[in-house]
Amino acid sequence: MWDKDITDADDLIGEIQLLLNDQSFRMLDKVYKRKKRVVMKKYDSKLKKNLDRFWLCFTHPEEKDANDNYIPQGYAEVSIEIMPKGFADEVEAGIGRDAPNANPLLPDPTGRFSFVSSFLIYIHRTYFHPGR
Repeated sequence: MWDKDITDADDLIGEIQLLLNDQSFRMLDKVYKRKKRVVMKKYDSKLKKNLDRFWLCFTHPEEKDANDNYIPQGYAEVSIEIMPKGFADEVEAGIGRDAPNANPLLPDPTGRFSFVSSFLIYIHRTYFHPGR
């Protein structure tokens, strides 16, 4: 996960390693056996059900606490679908939200803090509420 700097180089926020064929998911085996698309599901013990969208925790390789545990740096909600190459070649899909934005359709994010709004807040605090 990288931040998106406007005036400077992008910085690494965190990373995650997700094993698609470990004992928990067995994604690659399922796709190979079924010969069709498979959606990764993760069991939520609080909700007591499988979810096809779930949160992943990103950590930075150099950010650890006093006990040498990685410190969470960010989270991303994901859904993961794996399909055989032949099926993937038949459906159109761009990278991310690039055209054609289909299979699946990825809506624009909501609730993001924009550069313009952060600049306006900075100006407001600096000139209308100095010393805060």
